[in-house]
Amino acid sequence: MAELVKDVMTPGVVAVRPGASLVEVAQLMRSQNIGDVVVADGQRVVGLLTDRDITVRAVAEGTDPLAVSAGSVCTPDT
Repeated sequence: MAELVKDVMTPGVVAVRPGASLVEVAQLMRSQNIGDVVVADGQRVVGLLTDRDITVRAVAEGTDPLAVSAGSVCTPDT
């Protein structure tokens, strides 16, 4: 029997502000046991940030995760 999405998904949505540092976001992901967050400016969605985005777009490039913001690394909402 196939599982339903509701049976494997994380309930609720976790959002961060665009100015949050990648360290803040990574710590939130760890504490919530999630791999992505919505980046939002108030009620406006800016984009989606995944743990892979943090790894590939920031850490692998040698940037300082304390100095880089979620808004600058997230996949933009188009």
